[in-house]
Amino acid sequence: MTCEERIKFNGLVEAVGTLAAKVDKLSHEMIYAWVDDNMPEWARPTISKLVDKGYLKEDEEGKLMLNDNMLRILVILDRAGAFKE
Repeated sequence: MTCEERIKFNGLVEAVGTLAAKVDKLSHEMIYAWVDDNMPEWARPTISKLVDKGYLKEDEEGKLMLNDNMLRILVILDRAGAFKE
């Protein structure tokens, strides 16, 4: 393999690795157990507020178990004023 072919090959290997990671993320739903750095920054204030108010409770293991769709719905409701006192 020539040097030029090796460079192209390495580029393809990197691209395939990036695509594989994206496919893996799509096929394995992210579950957020806690309000931490794994949870998207845009959702943390809403989820923290709902936990503090007692609207969201952890399961018996202390986990929230929220997925991306649940986060989106809760943030939309919060921005619409559904959780104001």
